[in-house]
Amino acid sequence: MLDAPKGLEYWKEGKNGDYIDPKAPEWAKKEYLEYMKLMTPKTDKDGTTKLY
Repeated sequence: MLDAPKGLEYWKEGKNGDYIDPKAPEWAKKEYLEYMKLMTPKTDKDGTTKLY
């Protein structure tokens, strides 16, 4: 299980999905991008989708 992000207060919900507050510190922006990368499904050449 992943730990909760430390910069969660900078995460915002918009009508087109979640985003990071542009005024967030750089460490929070980096954390957000890394977390979103982990949560993005990956599809292999056989068509199997996995979450890492």
